[in-house]
Amino acid sequence: MKDVFVSSDNLLNLAKNLLSQGKVLSVVDGVVIISGLKTVKSGETLEFFDNDENVVLTGMALNLNVMTVGAVLFGDERLVKPGNVVRGTGTIISVPVGMLLLGRVVNALGVPIDGLGA
Repeated sequence: MKDVFVSSDNLLNLAKNLLSQGKVLSVVDGVVIISGLKTVKSGETLEFFDNDENVVLTGMALNLNVMTVGAVLFGDERLVKPGNVVRGTGTIISVPVGMLLLGRVVNALGVPIDGLGA
């Protein structure tokens, strides 16, 4: 039998990934209740995945309870279903600013939605 070597860095990364991952319990009026996400911070950007591991929506962690996390969705709540995987990005939500956005129409994440390109 062949020995398998796992470095301590790989184990640490795996543990971090597991602690920053959760599952959707419920979705009501754009608010999601999530189990897991043990290391998430208030205001942290969350990514919601479909069953094929594609990011379908972004959200923000708001209510940090002992067993659950409450989050707000930035988009169509119908894309998120109970049981979907959620991962924390490790970054606090932010919106870009600058001269390129002056006079543009942007969504809550700062992505232009006025049809004038990126």
